Amino acid sequence: MHVANLLPFLAAAFPSAALAGPYGPFDSSENYVVALGACETVEDVQQFYPPLGSIDFARAGDEARLHLTMAGNEHYGAQVFLGAVPRGQAVNVNVGVAVPTDVRVDGAVCDDLNGDGASDFVVALWGHGNGLGARFYDRLIALSAGDNYRFWVLQTMDPSREDFVRLSAARPIVMVTQEWVHQNERNGGPASYFVFDLWSFSGGEVFEASSLDRRFPKWVRYTYVPSSRPAPLSDADKRRLRSAPQQPIEAVPSPRI
Repeated sequence: MHVANLLPFLAAAFPSAALAGPYGPFDSSENYVVALGACETVEDVQQFYPPLGSIDFARAGDEARLHLTMAGNEHYGAQVFLGAVPRGQAVNVNVGVAVPTDVRVDGAVCDDLNGDGASDFVVALWGHGNGLGARFYDRLIALSAGDNYRFWVLQTMDPSREDFVRLSAARPIVMVTQEWVHQNERNGGPASYFVFDLWSFSGGEVFEASSLDRRFPKWVRYTYVPSSRPAPLSDADKRRLRSAPQQPIEAVPSPRI
């Protein structure tokens, strides 16, 4: 029988599989996505490898811009300017650099995330892996803090602007991250999970915000049928499998020698 002719039969025989959506933090019927501003970019790539150059990110019509520099493989440099005037010191973002195209220009966000009226910036930096590892990124977050900016890094998978959601009109904007957790034979496996966490922005800081929705952190088992259904794991199992959930890492200016 042709595969196309099998689909109605499979839908009737396995309704849960037929209704399953892609892996994600929410069901396909839910839409909490906030339409945030994209970034206009100016690239000045002087050398592809080892990487040398810079990329500037800015919201259309705004003087504030994130200046991201590449000067070797060890880390990125980041600084925010208002026109030609620095808004704070440059920081080293300790994420390995391979080539300039590791910076996800298409998925960058330039918008007010913490509600203070100033532009904030979120840029995805590719981890340069293979296979499943190719889906891993570090997200650089630059948040306005008075006359300064603070810089944070969170790891995620498959980043996009659809990761920014508002769970209700009265709630703040939050960002979703995705983590891979593998359960091996020694700890009860084999099984693998995607874990989705929520993060909020206040002042110049990033806060874990999964308490805003009782479904989070949301664990979704990795199976042959993609789904957004939560995995039936106890709290004890979740703690055992992920004993050290990630925390935001702040990028700070290098000490002067």
